[in-house]
Amino acid sequence: MIYSIGFWTWAANGTEGTLHEYNGHKYMHVDGNAGKMLKELCGEYPSRWACRSVKYMLPIFRTALQELTEHSAKYSYFDFINGAFMTTAEIAGILKELIARCEAFPDAVLEVDW
Repeated sequence: MIYSIGFWTWAANGTEGTLHEYNGHKYMHVDGNAGKMLKELCGEYPSRWACRSVKYMLPIFRTALQELTEHSAKYSYFDFINGAFMTTAEIAGILKELIARCEAFPDAVLEVDW
C-alpha cells in the first residue's frame, strides 16, 4: 500500500481547487510500512488525514517529529517490523516534509489516496 498525500486549496466558491506542487511533485508518496509508526506518533493512520485542514494537522506533525526525535529508541522496534522498508530516520524525514508542505500551503486541505 502507498499513501499519496496532496495539498489542495479551494476557491471561495468551493468548486475550483488547486493541487499544490512542492519541490516538483504534486503528491507526496508514503510507503504503507510507515503507516504503523505514523499512527503511533500522530494518533491515526494517514488514511484518516483525508479532508483535514493543514492548520489542524500541522501541530500534530510537529509534536510527532519532536516525540520521534527525543525518544527515537522507543520507536526503534518499528525498524525491525518494517525491515529494510522504513526506518525511524526515514519517518522523521517524512514528518519534516509534511511540516514543510503545511507551512508552504497554510490554507490547504489534505487529500489522501491509498
